[in-house]
Amino acid sequence: MSMEELIYKVQEGVARIVMNRPAQMNSMSHGLLEGLWEAFGEAARDDAVRCVVLTGTGEAFSAGGDIGVLKEWSQSSATVVYRHMKEVGEVVMRVYSFPKPLVTAVNGVAVGGGCSLALCGDLILASDRARFGMVFSRHNLGPDMGASFLLPRLVGVLKAKELLFSGKIISAQEAFSCGMVSQVVPKDELDATAMEKAKEMTMWAPQAISMGKALIQRSMAGAGLEELLEMEAQVQAILFNSEDTREAIKAFLEKRKPVFRNR
Repeated sequence: MSMEELIYKVQEGVARIVMNRPAQMNSMSHGLLEGLWEAFGEAARDDAVRCVVLTGTGEAFSAGGDIGVLKEWSQSSATVVYRHMKEVGEVVMRVYSFPKPLVTAVNGVAVGGGCSLALCGDLILASDRARFGMVFSRHNLGPDMGASFLLPRLVGVLKAKELLFSGKIISAQEAFSCGMVSQVVPKDELDATAMEKAKEMTMWAPQAISMGKALIQRSMAGAGLEELLEMEAQVQAILFNSEDTREAIKAFLEKRKPVFRNR
């Protein structure tokens, strides 16, 4: 893992993944993308990690693709670009399908692929100084890193078209108003708020969260009611036979909070 371009630290059940290229506005170099792939893989494997907070250093969450990478790809063959984009897509899928709660703490500018990455969060917190923009069209490029999937499902088709086609950059408050953001907080309170929310999530039932996320993602991907009812039946069959569900029922009867052990 490239510790120069990404910081990974686990504390009290929360893994903080921090994009660390402040001079380049945390734009996505090959090294940073590789770091994200490795960090989310590590967080998924580590039973001590119950939640992840993803954020950036400096004045940006992420400005999207690194200009050096964009220049390189503009001089490459379509085959090479396609292969690289497939690799980028694998990183996005690892982040989006992460089986534990994910808080994205948008500390500043989130544009292009950086905006797409922010929208992968289960809870999307934004600093009041944050700005969001699907700026692909400004460079004669189509949406990527999942923008065409995530954005219309959050803001609706018409608003998604407006943001994608115009490439305009909007404030955190406007992003909140159209459904892109869960909560807007003062800039100097963002980190503390993100950690507070994340620590609360570490107390949630990890098996239920993981399976619940999978069901919601299948629904977003277009699964019908019959398919989802079948999946829900399978999930309940598994969870009713888990130690954590028995603990939750016992705790309810004993009028105390359950202690989930992911078993």
